[in-house]
Amino acid sequence: MPLCQYFAYIEVGEEGGDSSISRSPLWMLYEGIRSELQPLSMRKVCRRSEIFPVFHDLFQKRDAQSRVTP
Repeated sequence: MPLCQYFAYIEVGEEGGDSSISRSPLWMLYEGIRSELQPLSMRKVCRRSEIFPVFHDLFQKRDAQSRVTP
């Protein structure tokens, strides 16, 4: 069994901001090390209303390979 089966990173921006523009140093680091072999999913949110749907999407039951998406 691998040490880490699944890793999710959620970056929270300023309320009402554009999540597609800002990229933190941590986001860029994870983007650089992410590969199809690593169980790493990344999402950005800028509104409180987005948080629950993003968590729901990240942690819903599905096969391991389909979880590793941008």
